[in-house]
Amino acid sequence: MFNIQITPVVKKILLVNVIIWLITIFVPFLNLDHHFAMYDVSSDNFRPWQFITHIFMHASRDFYGDIIFSHILMNSLGLIFIGPMVERQLGEKRFLSYYLLTGFGAAAIHLAASRLYMNHLNVLLYEFSQNPTRDAFHILTDKLISRSNIIADPQLNNWYRSVYNNLSSENISPGIVEQAKSFLSLFVQKNADSKMVGASGAIYGLIAALGVMFPNTTFMLLFPPIPIKAKWLALFLGGYAFYQGIQFNPADNVGHFAHLGGAVIGAILIFQWKRKSR
Repeated sequence: MFNIQITPVVKKILLVNVIIWLITIFVPFLNLDHHFAMYDVSSDNFRPWQFITHIFMHASRDFYGDIIFSHILMNSLGLIFIGPMVERQLGEKRFLSYYLLTGFGAAAIHLAASRLYMNHLNVLLYEFSQNPTRDAFHILTDKLISRSNIIADPQLNNWYRSVYNNLSSENISPGIVEQAKSFLSLFVQKNADSKMVGASGAIYGLIAALGVMFPNTTFMLLFPPIPIKAKWLALFLGGYAFYQGIQFNPADNVGHFAHLGGAVIGAILIFQWKRKSR
């Protein structure tokens, strides 16, 4: 079972997370999302320090301006339940290094996966420009933006319908092809400018550490309330992150490859440290 007596470094990380989350909500003019969130290297918003600072950022408000509690709550629970076990095993200094390295690795793998996906989208966009059909426009749009987002925005919906209706073989013209390319390019760029925040990659790193260092420790999950060994939890969550990541669902704003990256980097670090300690 978990020993949830909060250890010193875990306590400090929790405090920093909450303070930054509160500043993001109540001192918006500081625009921490712009400066500290993780952006793609191709974005004008990218800064090198974001590889570290994004770990302490969490989603603060939704599209409607309502405060989001779930993101920081779930990461805090993961840190509280798992962090102390790992910190006691590694020691304070190594635990902090581990936490930051897994968060850094999560961002690096997330960006690498995003870059591959962006390249794939640009290839599809080029192929569309060579053969601009209605079906190709429909398929590529579905890869870039969820149908519900298009419907929810009247201007966007009208633009989509105008292009779609005029991409028939009898009506197609260079002008409508350019309109279609502009529509699609807008969302390719939005993919590049999307931000990533949160400690989830580092939390997955802690789960990987748990699976490697305490593989047969059995504990009770909260949802669903069933017992499970640490090694199976780590493998399941890593596999689930990979599966969800390769779906590239435009309606899914979770950084699944960041989760996977944190777990993979974490497992490598723990195995390496265990090997050196023998």
